[in-house]
Amino acid sequence: MTPPPHPIRLGILLPSSNTTLEPQITSLLHTINTHLPHTHPQITPHFSRIRVTQISLSRSASSQFDLRTMLSAASLLADARVDAISWGGTSAGWLGLESDIELCEAIESEFHIPASTSTLALVEILHRLGDPGVGLVTPYVSEMNEAIRGTFGGVGISIAAGDRWLGITDNIEIGEVSGEQVGGMCDGVLGAREELKVAMVYCTNLSAAHLASGLESKYQDRDVVVLDSVSAVVWGLLRKVGVDIKGTGVAKQWGKMFDV
Repeated sequence: MTPPPHPIRLGILLPSSNTTLEPQITSLLHTINTHLPHTHPQITPHFSRIRVTQISLSRSASSQFDLRTMLSAASLLADARVDAISWGGTSAGWLGLESDIELCEAIESEFHIPASTSTLALVEILHRLGDPGVGLVTPYVSEMNEAIRGTFGGVGISIAAGDRWLGITDNIEIGEVSGEQVGGMCDGVLGAREELKVAMVYCTNLSAAHLASGLESKYQDRDVVVLDSVSAVVWGLLRKVGVDIKGTGVAKQWGKMFDV
């Protein structure tokens, strides 16, 4: 049997204090690989970190996402000859989409590697869904949720009132929030507004990716979609490398977003 071509390497930048994204992406890609034909190259994750410890609207917290710092981390992924790079953070929610667009353009210009981000992928998914009305779930302070609402609203995506947040600014503490608590917050936004069709978990350090399909089954009479920021990293990268997994069964385990 002829061995498949070399693996498709996905490069992911993430905050240094993030303890959730790597194990969740590893599990997700394991599922994706098992649903691809045996002749298809395996898809492997490769990670690089930037120092991020606090998540807030302060100037010092915002400076953690300096473009030069992020490009330095991206250069290490370029050394591994990854096929695409994504920023596995949600900072554009409060810094503005322009920060992610600038990062992607810089990566593509400097390293000639296609680039994406979690937030840009979520925006694309929501536009494909037709702006169905979004319930927002974050671990952040309420002022950050308001900033996120404004950012998404600026591109025609409505985030409904009644969003949920935890008021946490320490990223290690965010990573310790239980999946049960995140699921309860999703129930909170979906249960409060029956017209909502989407719950969006907006933080790559919340353990929620594995909850999506169960929550969607719970609200199947409303055809609800649960979007997760970690899953969005993979969604965006797969499109950059030209891998289509729609209809493979991955969505049944990890949420309908993978059939969008």
